[in-house]
Amino acid sequence: MVAVLCLALGSAEAGYKYSNGIYISPTYIQGPIGGTRNTADNVSRVYVQIDATATWQQAFVWVQDASNNYKYCSTSNPQMVQAIANAPSDAFVYAYIDNYTCTRVSFVNGSNYEPKLP
Repeated sequence: MVAVLCLALGSAEAGYKYSNGIYISPTYIQGPIGGTRNTADNVSRVYVQIDATATWQQAFVWVQDASNNYKYCSTSNPQMVQAIANAPSDAFVYAYIDNYTCTRVSFVNGSNYEPKLP
């Protein structure tokens, strides 16, 4: 009886799932690293990058959608470079932009965001 009831009700998924994808505007970009990696297209991407030497460092945040629209920002601000360097690998990425300079970055990681699949 219980098995029949479970089949009749369908499968259950535990927990809230956040499914917003890549968004690009003139002053703001966002996207899920894990969720974007798992898409079927081979164009979408969300990544963070650090370039550094012994005397210089620069961080980048890049978002590109399936239609090949993209936007990025960069910063050499030490606090922001450190934040970008510590971004969780499956985070949802938010970046505010002023003339291609990152003015604020945020990385959200939680059970509601899709992890990258192997």
